[in-house]
Amino acid sequence: MKKLIFLFILATLHSLLSIAQFKVKTNGTVKIGSGSGLPDAGDLQVVQSSNANLRVFSTSASPARLWALNSLGSYGIGVDDTGVGRIFYNINSTPTNLISFNSSGYVGIGANPSGTYKLYLSGSAYCTGTWSSSDKRLKNDIKPIHSALSDVLRLKGVSFLYTKKEFNVISPDSSIKRSYGFIAQDVNEILPDLVRQSDDSLGTLAINYDGVIPLLVEALKEQQRMIEELKKKVENTSGLIGNSSNEDSKLSSKNEVKLYQNFPNPFSIETVIKYHIPDDRSSASIVIYNMSGKEIKAFKNLPKGESQVKINGAELNSGVYVYTLILEGQVIDTKQMILTE
Repeated sequence: MKKLIFLFILATLHSLLSIAQFKVKTNGTVKIGSGSGLPDAGDLQVVQSSNANLRVFSTSASPARLWALNSLGSYGIGVDDTGVGRIFYNINSTPTNLISFNSSGYVGIGANPSGTYKLYLSGSAYCTGTWSSSDKRLKNDIKPIHSALSDVLRLKGVSFLYTKKEFNVISPDSSIKRSYGFIAQDVNEILPDLVRQSDDSLGTLAINYDGVIPLLVEALKEQQRMIEELKKKVENTSGLIGNSSNEDSKLSSKNEVKLYQNFPNPFSIETVIKYHIPDDRSSASIVIYNMSGKEIKAFKNLPKGESQVKINGAELNSGVYVYTLILEGQVIDTKQMILTE
């Protein structure tokens, strides 16, 4: 019997030595494989000349995970019972999902991957710069933007706090600071091309804020054209001088005549226009025009000194207006104001 056991041990040793696939060194490290050429490092090495694999396999749809941990924390990588790959934290209780990814290459950080967005991030992100592809060779059906001003005037900026209870959204600095932006449902009624519905269970809406920038640029240019045209119309129809810096019209600088920017601007309910007229001047008025050059409202025989007039938003339609201070038949200054809905 002893002879039989001895022969079995010899055969086993011979098999292990000849194959040399599994080695336990005297320092306790383990090496699996027959590859070479790399320095020894790590307590467990899987070495092959090509196609080296280390597998953690579950024969069912149950999660399979590989963990690394020390006295400070534990992190793992694996696949869950839905087939989604995940990087986890905390082995001692219910693991916390940090990053998730699926077979289509969609990635979620702090959330499940979305089928709508290649990268879905729940929380805030910081970077020192971003670049967006905008090469003309990558685009077709390029069209100019028309009537941007009317769309921009309909947008309503709001401040808000994200709610975490219903939507599991992590608000940046949620305990301190508010966020500013638009409501996607409102934007969808004005600029539906800039709104997208997510594939989550709530069908939440998202806004392409970068897409608002070209609209703002074109709206500003459109607004400036209107202002210039209106100035010309005021000068031509009233026969007044429209440039307060002209040599023949220096009342503003010599006598401290002043027209201030209305506040607030833009406004929706009420705005105030302040002005200053010296005591030795007379016949002062503030006239409001629409962008077609039509006189909408006039404040005549203004009191002298530092004073103001109020504009009630309910008396006007939303849009862009200009107001002009006229003193003793001369246009002193013209400014613009915006009334929103």
